[in-house]
Amino acid sequence: MFVPTAEFIPHCISGNVNEFLQLLNNQNSSHTSIELASNLIDTSLSLVKRQVSPYVMRGLVRAIKQNKRVDIDYVSLTNPNGEGRIIQPYMFVKTGLRWHLRAFDEKHQQFRDFVLSRFKGQPELMGDATHTAEQDNAWQTILNLSFVPDPRLNKEQKQVLEQDYQMKGGRLEVPVRAALAQYLIQEMHVNIKEPFDNPQEQQLILINKSEIDKWLFSN
Repeated sequence: MFVPTAEFIPHCISGNVNEFLQLLNNQNSSHTSIELASNLIDTSLSLVKRQVSPYVMRGLVRAIKQNKRVDIDYVSLTNPNGEGRIIQPYMFVKTGLRWHLRAFDEKHQQFRDFVLSRFKGQPELMGDATHTAEQDNAWQTILNLSFVPDPRLNKEQKQVLEQDYQMKGGRLEVPVRAALAQYLIQEMHVNIKEPFDNPQEQQLILINKSEIDKWLFSN
């Protein structure tokens, strides 16, 4: 058994606790033989899975790999019966609770996010794509989101949050692609419209919303 000394410096891992916890969780879920911490107990919340047809995935993966346009049906809450859409996909994105597809939408002539579980039918590959990730301004733009503890909290409560997030100068700075900023804000449980009535529920606020407002799809 090896025990690290006070002078030990990790080389194969970063030392971030999330790395260790993720490895521990993967070990339990995949039943691997890694004896990293066999006497430790952990579990994780299993979210409801959204069904995505393997036929849809095969077509989209091929389209991305071959840089092709795709004709496919897509349903939404505003159009539950679905409609044919021609898109030019280039990236699968995990936004926290679900998977999206980042693609150029020829109908609206702009890059958009498509929820994977809302594609229907058999994708039909078409000609070569004309729009790439390099042309997606929201994807290429990096924003800096600035969070601070809700000012309605008392000094001690603010200090707890500062420790939680390892804030510097009472502020948490998070770089993120502009296309993903809204999802990150939602995952941080920050209400950008108006704060929750209970500051302990809100916890954090975004203090530079005006600087990134044009990139948000919910104002």
